[in-house]
Amino acid sequence: FKTIITRGSKSTLLISDKIEGFEVEKVNVVDTTGAGDAFNGALVFNLVNSLDLRECIKLANKVAGYTVQHDYVLPGILNLKNKEK
Repeated sequence: FKTIITRGSKSTLLISDKIEGFEVEKVNVVDTTGAGDAFNGALVFNLVNSLDLRECIKLANKVAGYTVQHDYVLPGILNLKNKEK
């Protein structure tokens, strides 16, 4: 049994037989709407593609951190793909 708790700009926690913290990058926050949805979507996408849970959390933190730097969540998600090219 594992639980993931996102704590906004503070960290993300993975709780299982122990508690592990995952730092989040400090960014210029514009709009937090949809950050949790972006985190969950990235987490599930990477889990389905067989990545390690800890790596999935790190990637999901990056996606959520990127989305909050834009007005509205959708433009941030769409631009993330372009940023990696």
